[in-house]
Parts: sequence; C-alpha cells; structure tokens
Amino acid sequence: MYIFRFPHPVTLCGLLEMASAYLPVNQNWQRYLHEAQSTYDDLQQELKLSLVHLANNACTLLPNNMYKKDPWLWNLDWSVQSIRFRKTVSKPSNAKQKKKLVNKSIELDSKIQTSEERLSESEMEINGCDEIKKSDSIDPFIKQLYEKAALLNKIQPFMPGYPKWYRQLCDKKNPVKLGWGPGPYLISTQMRVVPKLMRMTWDGFPLHHDAKHGWGYLVPNVKKEENLDSRDFPLESFLRFIKYNKVDVSKVDQNVDIFWSVINEPKETGVEISKMWEAILGKRSKQISDSETEVHYGVGPFDVGIKGCQFYRLPHKDGPQKRVGNPLSKDFLSKIEDGTLKTWSKARADRVLILSKMLSYWKNAHQRITKELVGVAMIQAPPGYHFVGADVDSQELWLAAIFGEKIFRHAWLHGKVFIGKVFMPVPTVEYPKTKGPMPICYDASPYHHEITFKCCTAFGWMTLQGKKSAGTDMHSKTAKSVGISRDQAKVLNYARIYGAGKSFAQRLLMQFNHRLTLEEAKQKVKKIYAETKGVQKYVASVDAVDDNGFIFTPGDQRRKWVGGSESYMFNKLEEIALSRKPNTPALGCRISRALEPKAVDSNFMTSRINWVVQSSAVDFLHLMLVCMKWLFKEFNIQGRFSISIHDEVRYLVKSEDRYRAALALQITNLLTRSFFTSKLGMQDLPQSVAFFSSVDVDTVLRKEVHMDSVTPSNPHGLAKGYGIPQGEALDIFQILQKTKGDKIFDKLNNS
Repeated sequence: MYIFRFPHPVTLCGLLEMASAYLPVNQNWQRYLHEAQSTYDDLQQELKLSLVHLANNACTLLPNNMYKKDPWLWNLDWSVQSIRFRKTVSKPSNAKQKKKLVNKSIELDSKIQTSEERLSESEMEINGCDEIKKSDSIDPFIKQLYEKAALLNKIQPFMPGYPKWYRQLCDKKNPVKLGWGPGPYLISTQMRVVPKLMRMTWDGFPLHHDAKHGWGYLVPNVKKEENLDSRDFPLESFLRFIKYNKVDVSKVDQNVDIFWSVINEPKETGVEISKMWEAILGKRSKQISDSETEVHYGVGPFDVGIKGCQFYRLPHKDGPQKRVGNPLSKDFLSKIEDGTLKTWSKARADRVLILSKMLSYWKNAHQRITKELVGVAMIQAPPGYHFVGADVDSQELWLAAIFGEKIFRHAWLHGKVFIGKVFMPVPTVEYPKTKGPMPICYDASPYHHEITFKCCTAFGWMTLQGKKSAGTDMHSKTAKSVGISRDQAKVLNYARIYGAGKSFAQRLLMQFNHRLTLEEAKQKVKKIYAETKGVQKYVASVDAVDDNGFIFTPGDQRRKWVGGSESYMFNKLEEIALSRKPNTPALGCRISRALEPKAVDSNFMTSRINWVVQSSAVDFLHLMLVCMKWLFKEFNIQGRFSISIHDEVRYLVKSEDRYRAALALQITNLLTRSFFTSKLGMQDLPQSVAFFSSVDVDTVLRKEVHMDSVTPSNPHGLAKGYGIPQGEALDIFQILQKTKGDKIFDKLNNS
C-alpha cells in the first residue's frame, strides 16, 4: 500500500533520513531552563506587586466617594462591611478588669518594643518596676480602647471597611502573604478588574466590560445641550478625559496621576465649553445638526444603558460575533505594541503591560518545554563541530509560481491563452532583442508586463525578479495596494495561495486595521482578489481543450480564473486537486483517499489546494535530504543531518569540513530545483533561484547568525553571557572562494 501511494524511492529514503534527527545538548540547556524559569518567577513577582499597588491605590478613592468620578472604577462593587458590636455587655469586676488591663499591657509592650529597648529582668528589679505598676501608667486613650474591645463580637466580617471588589482579591484562609500584612495577593492579569485598575484605553477611549458583549470601549454620544449630571456613570469626568486624552504622559511627572489632575481642573465656562465639545465631538459642517455626533467605526454601537455613551466591542480574531474575554491576552500583544491598547495612569500600569508581554511566551510554553527531553533553544555544537544550514528562499511561493508557469507554457505552446469564455490564439510581436516571436500576456492585472518573456506569468516574474528593498516583490505590492504592512500582507498572501476565501481575508484585514469598516474591508478584499486570483469564468466541458485528467460529466462546466496575476497558478492547483488521482508533480505522492474526488466530489477544496503546495514542499525536503546524504558520502564530508524546521535544514559537520558542506548544500539546492522544473516540462533554471541567498555556518542554532539573542532570561547575550561568537552567512561566491571550488564540481562534471 505504501509503495502504491508513494511510488518514488526518494520519499522513503527522505522519511528515514528525517527519523535520524540529532540535537547535541550540553550543560547550557539546563542553564537555559533554570535562568528562564528564575527570570519568569522574578518578573511574575514584580507583576504581582505592581497589580497589588494598583489595587491599593484604587482603594484610596473610597473616602468621599471619589470613585464615582472615575470612568473605569465607577461600577465596581464598593460596598463595605462594618465592624460588629455586641448589643449589651456585662461589666466585669474591678479586679478582673485590672487583671485584663495588665495582660493587655504586657501584650502591647511585646508588640511595640524592639529587642534592643526591652529591659532585662535584673534591670526591672533594680528600678523597682513590676508589671502591675507599669499597667497604671498606660495612656488613658489606650485604656479606653481596651475597655471598648469588650464590645466587639468574637466573629468579625472579613476585612471590614474595605470595598467588596478589593476583599475578593484577598485570601481569607491565609491573609498574610510575602511577609507583609493582608492584601490583594490573589490578583492576576486574568481577573476582570485588572484592566479597570490599569485604566486601559482603546484608541483613547476607556475600556468597559459588559456582561452580554464582553470587553469593549465607550464612545461619547451626547448632544451639546444635554445635562451632564448622572447618578451612576460619571459622564462629565468621562468627557473631560476624552478631551485631554492626547496629553503626552511620558512628559509628565510619574508620581502624578494624570487622570485626576485632569478631572480636578476647574470647570470650563463660556467659550471654553464650546471648545471642549468641539474637541470631544469633532467639527461639523453647518449642514449637520448639533444633535448628531461624529461617526465612529467599530464593532457596534450597542446600547448598554450608559447615558451619553455608546459601547463598541473590542475586535475578536475570530470575527465580530465573538466576545473578547481578556484584553491582556496574547491576541492583543500587537495592539499593545502599536499603542492602540494602552493605559492612562501612572508608569506602574505601563509596566504591567510590558511585563505581561514579556511573560506571555514562557507562560504558554514552559510546561511543554520542561516536560520535553530537549527543545530548540540553546542547542550548541560540540567542540570541533559546526552547524551548516539554510532556509529555502520563498519555497512555497516558488513552487506555486512554477505550477502557474506549467499551465501558461502549455497554453503558449499550443498557441492559445484563456480569455473570457473561450480559448484564443496568442498574438505575437517581433521583439528586436530576441530571436523569434514573443507572446503578449492578456492578463488584466496591473502587475503584468505587456510582453511576457520565456512564458513567465506575472506571479512568476515577481517571485524571480521582485526585490523587497525595491518594493517590487509580491508582499510589498499587496501591502501598498491595500494599505497594510508588508508582514501583514505576507500573511494575507499565503492564506490566499493556500485557498482561503474572501470572508477569511476580510476578517484578517479587520484584525490588521481595526479602524476599517466592514464595507471598506470588503472593497479592499475584492480589489486584492481581482488583481491576484482574478475572476471566475466557466467553460463548457465539451470544448476541445486538454483536460489533463479533469472529471466531467456531460453538461458540466469547468471553472477557470482569469485576469489576475495568480490566475494560472490557481488553475493548475485546482487542476491537480480535481484530477481523478491527485498526486504531487515531483515525486507522485498521492493525496489521502479520504480527500480524493470520488470520496468528496468538489468539497474541501481549501484543504486539497493546500495539500498540493505543502506536499510538494515535503517532496522538496526529501529530495534535499537524499541529495545531501549522497554528496556527504561521495566526497567524504564528515557530517550528519541534525534537524529540519519547516523550510530550513541544519547539518552537524566537522569544523574542517564546514565550508565543503556549505558548498554541497548549494549544489543540493541547484539539483533539487532543477528536478522540479524538469518534471514540469521546463529545461532551464533561472540563476536567481539556483542557489541559496546564503548558507549559515554557526556553532549554535539561531534564527540569524549575527543575532546576539538578548532576552529577559539572557540579558548579556550569547557573546558575553556564553562566550559564543557570531557565525557566518555565505553566498555561493564566498563559498567558492573559501573552498576554491574543491573537487565537487569536477567530479560532477565527469559523472
């Protein structure tokens, strides 16, 4: 069965080679675990104390009901419990009362006197002092307190005088923590009260939690003449805060609470009031009535019963119908970094945000890492060895591009390209610098050139010739087209190539830019897909066109993508996915029988298209592993396979053979890509993809050879902390200089 589904021997050999992965580990692995955990514990302790400090500060708003002016803390439960007294108390006898006073005085002395101030028994005898006489000198106020102690109930409420929300953060069973008195030491960033204590804002609007809608933020929605008095929500303080929310907190004394300095300012009158309203509600044209407020775009608005405000949900990564449970979760780290989500309080609250971000990785990964025998951090080569490896440049993009080249080349060689609903002959023009006619590309995408050289589609052209530095690569083009960052465009492009639809792309765009309206996101996605994937056209199955294994019944129509820079690529991917026996073009590996067309018809197309690209990438890896094993054996390079992570491979090699291994890796890339292109009917390979842009030679595994890997648990970096020097990143020309060509090329040419 295995040979039937995976007929090529390279697949089995590559699988066996991957099973021999080897990661060398020394004592630095345990050092890494210890330092990471100890740093995490220290930062977690600092985070805890910062949260405790915020809770204690918030408690100071209880006198005079100051909390009612705070747009964050106003709806917490501020109810308090009082000390319980007995209704009647029997008067004790004078002797009993005197004895009780003596005992209380002794207890009081033991608490307030330090060990240095206490007198020895001999000194007390010399001075003629005894405990009874000392009790007579107790301050009358203290005596009065002891007398009133008899009025107290034996069972008292937990922490009387503190608000309920604060008491819920304290431990009833063990009230003393960290060597101090009772406090809110149960507090954590998972608790709903924390964003309120930190006075967090979203785009400058205070966060608010609603039982129905989850976390969101409040936006002003009032008329100019509306009365600002409100029994519950502090509307006036809220509006004054919105006015001043552009204050640069970094330039203000950290010991000053900016919010209360704003709220406690004298109230505006006359012209100042109109300026305040203009700052809050925005300028309006004369045609707009004063009762209308400035339009705010977001997930909402919703009426949550707060006078003068509208509620908008925080955007959820899974769509607007989902509720956000915690704005401090890892899903919002990017919004913390770009300043969309921040605090309006003292520097301590900002520190909480920073600590939360620093702790997020280890909090989510430490259990998995500590339970593993080893992980992928601080992997260091033994003395006398080096790691040699490389990342396959734009692997999935290149694979997808050559699939498109295959179908375009087929259309060109047969003198027809797909336009509209029919296949038309390809008009040609004589180009003075080339031999013979060249085809005109009919794609309507702005990425296309009028004349396509060597059967190159627009997608393939960008993959081969596009440069990140010049902004001509596919990710830069997409980013510029829809107004997002290049990294975000990269996520969007790969999602589209793997079959993601417009609805997913729309949600992704709204995550990247929460200020987009639903309609704006739809229009941008429509533009992206029209320029890249193209538009759908249908051709009757009776057309005289080579179907390449398509399954059709009489009357069926075949879908084709036209007009986009990636149309030919998507047509080829769908052709493979919909064929009777879907298999990878390079090694002929079959898809799971559960996803073959006879089992699922035309369903699960996203997974099936994804399979074509991802399984071809696996074929690429297997070919590389087998080729490297052959070169190591053929030329006596002392090394072995270490690890493969997605599109990168690493080998552990004797130090004296590290440059020869780097040359072997470059030759492997050349042979592997040549194998792929030849399988797709192309007998040439552009030099821009023939060799790795660089091969890394290093003594440790790290993302880049020049990274010093400074982290919270490794503040001194690898160079100072571990004595590990930087590695080398060598291109093909530098490798040839170091190896002087070696004998590999000579032997390959003679074979």
